[in-house]
Amino acid sequence: MQQRWSHVFRLMVRAGVVFCGIALVFLCLASLKSTRRQETKPKQIHMSRHQPVPETCNGGKCLSPPIDEKYAQYFVSRNEKVNPFSFNYIVSGSAICSKGESTYLVILVPSIQTNIEERRAIRNSWGSVARGNHWPRHHMNVSIKLVFLFGEDPTMKNNRVAQLESDMYGDVVQADFIDTYANLTRKMLMGLHWVSTRCADAEYVLKADEDTFVNIPILVDVLKQTRHPAYQGVVLGHVNAGGIVKRLGRWNVKKADYPFPHYPPYTAGNTYVISANIAASLFRTSEFMPYIPIEDAYITGILAKVINAEVIDVPGFTFYLDSPPHACDYIQNSRISSTKVSSHMKIYIWEKMESGALNCKKKHTYT
Repeated sequence: MQQRWSHVFRLMVRAGVVFCGIALVFLCLASLKSTRRQETKPKQIHMSRHQPVPETCNGGKCLSPPIDEKYAQYFVSRNEKVNPFSFNYIVSGSAICSKGESTYLVILVPSIQTNIEERRAIRNSWGSVARGNHWPRHHMNVSIKLVFLFGEDPTMKNNRVAQLESDMYGDVVQADFIDTYANLTRKMLMGLHWVSTRCADAEYVLKADEDTFVNIPILVDVLKQTRHPAYQGVVLGHVNAGGIVKRLGRWNVKKADYPFPHYPPYTAGNTYVISANIAASLFRTSEFMPYIPIEDAYITGILAKVINAEVIDVPGFTFYLDSPPHACDYIQNSRISSTKVSSHMKIYIWEKMESGALNCKKKHTYT
């Protein structure tokens, strides 16, 4: 009898243990659910803050409202100046564009005062059309101006060069900001300000680096076929769509100045054209937008987007990965512009174009 009760007692103890274990599991699950509700509650509140923002779609691609809203708001001019750019002209270039004269194209070439040989090569080759020189086998009846842009030499050793070349050639504009790579954007903004105030009748502005060669007659033909709205204007060149923003190195941009991973479409900075009717607007807008030292992405991408200018990809414009040219590229009019062109190569191409002695049916290499 005692053994039977002992067995029953052990069964009851085991059942109690099982019951307590099950109860404990249910209590833990209930506590966990309560904790999860508390943890997710702030996130639900946070998400609900973005619900009133409508989702917008561009074609078949829709951006999430928070990102789209931040992106759209970035490209709106600030209410106050965040990048004031005040400067004085040291060499004003006031005689480059005469009053009452109709100028079709102004060529702006950013330069530093020690690059004397580079400027000489441009003046004696493709840039010579600004001094009335005849382009081989082409007749152009448009007025073209060539302008070299300078800041002040940071060492203060070469600042007389700009004035001396201005006296000699009459194609120099210099302002009193320090000439550094980080100020290249400011140098081009100064050039746009100069065009809008000192050469206001110009129709187009070509920006060209010193190591480029530009087929001016073909460029003029392209521009004459271009139609643009009276106010928005256009930017033409080799368009870079989806350019990545670098956070380290020479081309780094702070997130505080531009928080997005990609730039809007912009034209490669080696050579591009801006309709002169938006030169003043681009300069003014720059003072109300964060400054970025990446000149092409800032001027032809960010500022162009803010003022709603049209950015157009034109085949034949060069870009930084482009290969160096040969004279036949220009004799056969297969390029509008080229990069990686040394001073010696500029003169070589020009001489071959003038002589007409080069057989372009064969493959050639520059030596």
